[in-house]
Amino acid sequence: MKNVAVSLMAIFFAACSGNKSPHSLQQEKEDLSAKGLLQGIWLDDETESPLMRVEGDTIYYADVQSTPIAFKIIRDTLYTYGNDTTYYKIDKQAEHIFWFHSITDDVIKLHKSEDANDSIYFVRQELVIPAYTEVTKRDSVVTYNGTRYRAYVYINPSKMRVI
Repeated sequence: MKNVAVSLMAIFFAACSGNKSPHSLQQEKEDLSAKGLLQGIWLDDETESPLMRVEGDTIYYADVQSTPIAFKIIRDTLYTYGNDTTYYKIDKQAEHIFWFHSITDDVIKLHKSEDANDSIYFVRQELVIPAYTEVTKRDSVVTYNGTRYRAYVYINPSKMRVI
């Protein structure tokens, strides 16, 4: 019985001290040269539209609703850190070419933009909503097709919450 317990303990320790999974990010080094090649604005090869801008360790998407995400490149894989950690296999990477597999295993082919105007797609403007603390009345007259229209706005702010 003692031999069985010792054998099970030895097997348990051997199993726990084995190699980690291939996607264990803590022990692998980041490829800084690949990250340097990725800096800039990248366009989709098919549509020629800006897809993403890479600055430092962050990817900014042209889509206004997408939030910027952090990333790392380890070996031939791009890891993104949003709500979940996602990884994409890199097929080809050079100074002006970046090909990788999407989550659905489609090959996404990108090329680096050389047009400075493409940075316009990544400008984020916050809409400032005016806060009214007192009763506000606005009255104006608009003429459309020879007819006069009166526009009247009355704002009476309150502390009541609308749910």
